[in-house]
Amino acid sequence: MGDKKEETGCLLLIGQSITALGNWKKIDKHNSVIERFGIMKKQMNVASHHIADLDETKA
Repeated sequence: MGDKKEETGCLLLIGQSITALGNWKKIDKHNSVIERFGIMKKQMNVASHHIADLDETKA
């Protein structure tokens, strides 16, 4: 059951990132999709490191 909750959390995080990217698109229409994806990947990396840190403190 815990895995499903984590999965949902990650999906919500991805959804928020995509929403943020959509907002940025309005600000700067010249940004390439690849550039925006790179920013999203960085956000995901930061989030996954943060989640890993939380897991380590629990153990």
